[in-house]
Amino acid sequence: MIVNGEVHDLPGVKTVSDLLQHFQLTDRPVAVDKNGIILQAEQFASTPISSSDVIELIEFTGGG
Repeated sequence: MIVNGEVHDLPGVKTVSDLLQHFQLTDRPVAVDKNGIILQAEQFASTPISSSDVIELIEFTGGG
């Protein structure tokens, strides 16, 4: 799969939640775009991913 423009081989990753755990993004606000569709956080655990998916993970950061 492609995540943020880079090819990744993640055989143990089956859902969007698994992907967020893999990249250690479970403790912060993240937007997920799967193949051009923005997912709701409630969908992460039930949304499967496959090797052909293109995923963008967008982290929110604050600052001033």
